[in-house]
Amino acid sequence: MSAVFLLDANDRMDAVRFSGLWNTLNAPSLGFACHLNWKNYPYTAIIVPGEGPEDPHTQLSALGKFRLTLAVESFNRQLAPFIIVSGGAVHPAHTDFVEAAEMRHFLIERFHIPERNIVTEPYARHTTTNLRNASRYLQIIGAPQNKPALIVTDPRQGDYISSSAFFNRNKAELKCEPGAIGQKITPFSTIFIPNNDCNLIDTWDPLDP
Repeated sequence: MSAVFLLDANDRMDAVRFSGLWNTLNAPSLGFACHLNWKNYPYTAIIVPGEGPEDPHTQLSALGKFRLTLAVESFNRQLAPFIIVSGGAVHPAHTDFVEAAEMRHFLIERFHIPERNIVTEPYARHTTTNLRNASRYLQIIGAPQNKPALIVTDPRQGDYISSSAFFNRNKAELKCEPGAIGQKITPFSTIFIPNNDCNLIDTWDPLDP
């Protein structure tokens, strides 16, 4: 009870903000996955980590839009059936905008991506949880184990994801690796094989939904 009080006092009720996510925003993608032939695609999903703007009144940063544009290019090449947009109400502090929700809206309005092809992950706070939560969501939609996903982002973040510093951060903060980081196939895309053993909810983290 004390944890709930402290979260509410700090406006961090992230874990209940999207109650029923798989019956609302992600219902179309979950239904589509049930009838999908995964063999038609080289990757299970295109994972796009969020990038919060500096201005609290701006929905998406320029870099966030750039990442989404890259993701759409990969999606239009039929590399994967889903785009996973990942990011919570993180940056700047006390923002009213949830990165993943704004990314989803941008994909639909700007690029006319069907709702059934978008998986919304609105909780992640760092690159570590971007990948861990995306790995969880791939398991929920029934993506084949050991079939890779594709992380699509800018080169700076791509280099960080491939670094030993990121590996060590995962071990320190998550106590596991959210997945194996494979080779970069372009400057903007990196292979990712989810680790289902890292999908358990951290009961010691009150912001882990």
